[in-house]
Amino acid sequence: RGFSADRRHATPSLRAGRFRRSGMATGYIPWGDVNCGAHYARSCVECPGQNGHLWCNGECIWVANFLSAGECVHQSLVSRLPDPIHGDVASRLTWYSPSLMTTAIIMFIFALVYKRQVVDKIDKISKPFFSGDRDLGLFACFRHISTCLYVGFCMPVVIAKNYHVADVMNFWPACCLSFIFAHHSPLYPCGVCFRAWMAKRVQETLGHQVNFCWLLLINAFCMPCDVGRESIEVDEAAGAEITCCCRVTIRPSICETVAEAIVEAITDKGEAAHDDDTHVVGGKSEGGRISCDASWHKKRFCGH
Repeated sequence: RGFSADRRHATPSLRAGRFRRSGMATGYIPWGDVNCGAHYARSCVECPGQNGHLWCNGECIWVANFLSAGECVHQSLVSRLPDPIHGDVASRLTWYSPSLMTTAIIMFIFALVYKRQVVDKIDKISKPFFSGDRDLGLFACFRHISTCLYVGFCMPVVIAKNYHVADVMNFWPACCLSFIFAHHSPLYPCGVCFRAWMAKRVQETLGHQVNFCWLLLINAFCMPCDVGRESIEVDEAAGAEITCCCRVTIRPSICETVAEAIVEAITDKGEAAHDDDTHVVGGKSEGGRISCDASWHKKRFCGH
């Protein structure tokens, strides 16, 4: 039936009578060719050509990797590759470890720079100076490009900054815990609970009344949005404006502005003291006018 004279060297596919079709031409399968599905090639690597995974079928299978879109390999090799979904713990660690370690190293380097250039220059918020509901909506961060970029690429670092400035947790423990919870999927439910609890503490420092269950729901489905909104609120309370890349501008915070307004009001509208025994809270009587101690009021409202 058209086989070569030496049938001992024929492939199993050739002995079964299969042949290759290329356009209108028909020929026999040379030694070593593999079935790619609708065509043949010398190896699975050559099956896709410039067509990607759609041309990797038959005896071959498409396997994704971290360095490229993927590669076409023979099915006999698949059992030797780590399976991140159906494999054991060792296979999953082998699959995730390179990406996880690379991300951790990059995040650590950025965290070092961010802490030195940004976090260390911002004073902590030690006590609430007003009480009420939150003014910003959940998607407020989309109006702040810098905040969106920070949260999108380095969310654990932003979370650590929020906790540190709000004085609910130090920077490095917060950064490490946030990274572990955010990048290790089995711990994600624990991360949501931890995040909601810490977010409530931050809001208490800012003087906001927030329900824990509501924070739990928001962080389960839209954690980056809540982190971005929290970052804007913390920055405003601390009097900081953070822009790319790792630049911070310190201006009077809201509580300092309120304290200065009170000092100015008391000084301008204060009544003259009639004797030396007049007691003025946060100030003293001088030349018939009340002279206020600005530092006293800032300490009262801002905690520093």
